[in-house]
Amino acid sequence: MFVDRAQVPQDVQVDSKAQEKEEEEVLKEEQQEQREEEEEVDEQDVMKVLRNLLMALFIKYWIYICSRMFFFISFKGKIVMYKIIYMVLFIFYVALYQVHYEWWRQILKYFWMSVVIYMMLVLIFIYT
Repeated sequence: MFVDRAQVPQDVQVDSKAQEKEEEEVLKEEQQEQREEEEEVDEQDVMKVLRNLLMALFIKYWIYICSRMFFFISFKGKIVMYKIIYMVLFIFYVALYQVHYEWWRQILKYFWMSVVIYMMLVLIFIYT
């Protein structure tokens, strides 16, 4: 039942050692690949968290930033007709918010589209 090592040919011993080394190398490579995948997943998780945080801040505070810029544009520099129109738009925006919030939310998208179009027209007429 028991085999004496002296009776086992050396070729078989060398082959089994070579197989063991190959298996160890394959295991090391697999472990390295797993580590690299885990590092990539960790980096992606951090980026997802940062992206979600930034999006949440924009969603929550973007309307305030736009409103303030709208207000400052209206009063900056000397008074001209296009700035008076900016001020009228701003007053409409604030008044509708105070009077009826649901209406304000319904027209907000169209309001900002009209403001952007108006800004583009003003820029075109001023600089051409």
